[in-house]
Amino acid sequence: NACTLFGLGTVFLSFYGTGRIEQYLNPSFRPFVMIGGILMFIMGVTCLLTLPSEHCCSEGGCGHRHASRWSVSLASFGLICVSVLAGSTFSKDAFDQHIFVNRGSMDEDSKLSGGFASNAVIPAVSKNGIVRDLTAEDNIAVEITDLLRAKTTEPLRNFIAEKNVAVVGQFVAGRTEESFRLTRMFIWCCAADARPIHVTVEVSAPVGVPNFQWVKVIGRPQYSFADGHAYLLVKAYSVVPI
Repeated sequence: NACTLFGLGTVFLSFYGTGRIEQYLNPSFRPFVMIGGILMFIMGVTCLLTLPSEHCCSEGGCGHRHASRWSVSLASFGLICVSVLAGSTFSKDAFDQHIFVNRGSMDEDSKLSGGFASNAVIPAVSKNGIVRDLTAEDNIAVEITDLLRAKTTEPLRNFIAEKNVAVVGQFVAGRTEESFRLTRMFIWCCAADARPIHVTVEVSAPVGVPNFQWVKVIGRPQYSFADGHAYLLVKAYSVVPI
């Protein structure tokens, strides 16, 4: 039992100390991983130093003895500790095409739980509500979530539509060689609830990169509306592997 607690505590603290936890968990929950690892070590030391003692069920005595079961301890060590250690050692800190196929990819922000934390640097809004424009040569650094959120957020859409933007994601081949899906994994709580989200990118020539290669796209987002639905297409000038 002590080994099981030490093993789990080691996994938790190693993930926190090496930064691997950043690939798996929302920042607000990460300190609890460190706290949990420390508590498991304390429990393991307590379990190791506390000698098992025979005791009775009541003050009046009882007719049977309580003994620790090695089989239960070994089973918990194998099922819990060994599996977690093996998984954390051999697992990759990345998603592959399986999650994309199994869960599908979405391009609608309304279908995602939680909220978006925008990284788009939007200039201050003037008193009349008009956002100050940028020069045509500037590339606005945005996330895929910014582009999707702009479908339903008019100030953000007015700011980035038809301007040069720079956005990073993973390449996923489209239906034609002149288009592809720029994909990211949207994580609200932890890696287990990750959902692939994407924007469609149009290019003038085929992009010779493999699926799930990280690329930086520079282009112009174009928004259109039909039947009450917003559509987005990014026309790319540059697609560079990164």
